[in-house]
Amino acid sequence: MERNYAGASRRFTYETMREISVLWNEVGPNLGTIPEGIGQAAYGMAFDMATSDQGFEYMAGVEVGDLAKVPDSFRKETIPARTYVVFPHLGHVSLIGAI
Repeated sequence: MERNYAGASRRFTYETMREISVLWNEVGPNLGTIPEGIGQAAYGMAFDMATSDQGFEYMAGVEVGDLAKVPDSFRKETIPARTYVVFPHLGHVSLIGAI
């Protein structure tokens, strides 16, 4: 089953991925106000990782119902079923990528 997500996004490199926490600080206060939000979970999603020399797009957001009801100020993505992998991260966002 495909799923819809909305949030804020930015392009990062592996050198700048420490700044992902800044994106979360900016979007965090708005997570409960995104129209059509489903549940209370928040998701960080990475896109376009195959072009590693140019970094990757990272989106901080929530699952939503109808994307048409989400304002254009948010990035909107529909993720087809079985085209993604989920890695839980229970620590602080600043530790993403830490080994």
